Amino acid sequence: MCDVMEKAVVEERINSIKILVSSLEEFGISSEAIIEKVMEKFNFSRDEATKYVNK
Repeated sequence: MCDVMEKAVVEERINSIKILVSSLEEFGISSEAIIEKVMEKFNFSRDEATKYVNK
């Protein structure tokens, strides 16, 4: 059961990141600013954040 819950949490986090990135892109925010925001909100390294922004 723990694996199922962990997977659900990870999927929800990924979905949240995608929504944040998409929303900021719609407002014309630069990729660099979006990367910074993802780093801040999700405690990611620059490399991790960049992967989500450049998808």
